[in-house]
Amino acid sequence: MINVSAPPGDPDEWEQNIQINLTGPMRLTRRLTPAMAEKGEGYHINISSSAGKHPSPKQCAYSAAKWGMTGFALSSAKVRSES
Repeated sequence: MINVSAPPGDPDEWEQNIQINLTGPMRLTRRLTPAMAEKGEGYHINISSSAGKHPSPKQCAYSAAKWGMTGFALSSAKVRSES
C-alpha cells in the first residue's frame, strides 16, 4: 500500500512561495532581456537552492519553486543561445 497525503502547508503559503521564488524571477528576466539584447551584453544570475534537488517534506512549496527555478534558468539559457 502506498501512503498518499496532501503536501503540508497552507495553500496561501504555497502561492506566496511560487510567486516570490519562481514567478518573480521569470518576470524580471522578461523585463530585462530585451534591453540586454539591445546592448549586446548582460548576464542573468538566478539563485536556486539544493532544496530543489533534495527536497524536505516540510518545505514542499519552497522545494517545488526552486526545482522550477533551476528548470527555468536552464530552459531560458537554451532559448537565448539559440537566438
